[in-house]
Amino acid sequence: MKIAVLALTGGGADTALRLVEKLPGSELNGGRPGAYRSPRVREVKVFLPQKLGADSPDGELYAGSPSGLMGDIFHRFDGFVLIMAAGVAVRVMAPLLQGKDRDPAVVLLDEKGRFAVSLLSGHLGGANDLARSVAAVLGGTPVITTSTDVQGRLAVDVLARDLGAKIEPVEGIVRVNSALARGEKITLLSEGVLPLGEDYPLWNDPCWEVVTAVGNLFEAARELGDTGKPLVVLTSKTGPAGFLYLRPPSLVAGVGCRRGTTAAAISEALEAALAQSGRSMLSLKKISSIGEKSAEEGILSAAETLGLETEFYPAGLLASILSEHPGLARSEFVSKQMGVGGVCEPASLAGCRQGRLILGKQARQGVTVALAEEESGW
Repeated sequence: MKIAVLALTGGGADTALRLVEKLPGSELNGGRPGAYRSPRVREVKVFLPQKLGADSPDGELYAGSPSGLMGDIFHRFDGFVLIMAAGVAVRVMAPLLQGKDRDPAVVLLDEKGRFAVSLLSGHLGGANDLARSVAAVLGGTPVITTSTDVQGRLAVDVLARDLGAKIEPVEGIVRVNSALARGEKITLLSEGVLPLGEDYPLWNDPCWEVVTAVGNLFEAARELGDTGKPLVVLTSKTGPAGFLYLRPPSLVAGVGCRRGTTAAAISEALEAALAQSGRSMLSLKKISSIGEKSAEEGILSAAETLGLETEFYPAGLLASILSEHPGLARSEFVSKQMGVGGVCEPASLAGCRQGRLILGKQARQGVTVALAEEESGW
């Protein structure tokens, strides 16, 4: 994670520089037991008004107001620590907010570092964990006000964040978390086994009932959904409305295309392939292809727009995957052009640690797409 620290006073600048010394490289989990896939703080950057330049040369100086600066950088960082009065922080942020699934984590800190208040995006953005981590570094006290945390419950958006999963629909978070805060039972259905350690809070939270390795997932979901209680379903498959879905990052799209193919054509081909396979775009984590396509602007641009990773493999690796899987599609034309008999299907499998092909080669507007899914779900 990239963290920005804004201070307005000399005392605040001193506290900001303490964070620069101690926070980078740390895992951002707030010391929660069993935290899974905790993000690591890669960078902490301090921003200071020009008037403090002579006293605090280690911060990046800015001219103008804090509001103007925040307007420029608000969505360039994963988290913010604002060392300023609460009223100033609220006025600075208010015009920039977009939604709990898009806003960065924001922590409010007094200039002596005594209290770190989780102010915005406590769960999905990680502000609660950031507040705990900042307080631990400075010897202060974290202030967490989200109802599930106050009641000692594991919030569904914390679970999603720890799993690296996306939530659909985001509006359903409130219903599930409100039920958890009231002490009601929530059922989580998953096709696969969850990659969570024995000390993860989910297993010891009496409000969560977890059912894994569910065969007929949507039939089971409908039966439980008839009770009227909130239900959480962990799957990449698209299904009926009315449930809160957690979408694991489990899908890899292998892509081949003609030179100069547009990003729009590639995005449309991906959407068509996902629809045909009955999978959610929110579970797509990566576009993979052959090394010769590593500079293909359409692939790179589509991946950036969709927020996907890209990975490109040498022809020899794809050829070895083809030999290991005799049922994969082969093309003499592709072999002559690329030096390997197929691209999209072996590339999709190459992008998985241990995957299976769920949709074979599909051609659309000069783009070929195949989909593979991690067998473990991750």
